[in-house]
Amino acid sequence: MLSLQNKSVTIPTLEDSSTTQNEDLSSKEYPQWLERAVHYMIENITEELTLDDLANAAEISKFNFCRQFHRHLGLPPLKWLWRFRVHLASELLNRPLYWSVQDIAFAVGFSSSSHFSRVFREYFNTSPTEYRDQFMSQDDKENKYPDYSNQFEIVDAIARGSLNKLVGGP
Repeated sequence: MLSLQNKSVTIPTLEDSSTTQNEDLSSKEYPQWLERAVHYMIENITEELTLDDLANAAEISKFNFCRQFHRHLGLPPLKWLWRFRVHLASELLNRPLYWSVQDIAFAVGFSSSSHFSRVFREYFNTSPTEYRDQFMSQDDKENKYPDYSNQFEIVDAIARGSLNKLVGGP
């Protein structure tokens, strides 16, 4: 079980996104403040988060937080958060939930569907609606969109640890 106290956690970086599924992902240890910040992002995914919020969660200055976050993960904090939210949205768009694109945008923390669509297009080179239509019409074809999921392994690890605490698992 992942403990959020007094341990480092492995967080994938941008360089990891270029690896294939058959390759081992190279990972390194990251500091506690980064784990706290990412955990805060997960816990508050639907909220409008600011750099001040994230720096406070990390318990370091905003300037140092921004500089160190970018150094460790290759993106500024809010860009990383937007990419994570878009990744979650892509997962929801791939499911037969039949939620509107606007509902999905709000569910993953975007405060406007136009901002969500703009960020989604930046990462997937298509609109969320086109992405959903493409996915739904090509169930058996290989997905042509980039897979950023390995950049968010920390989220799975923290979520499993939190879930295990809730249900009394290992």
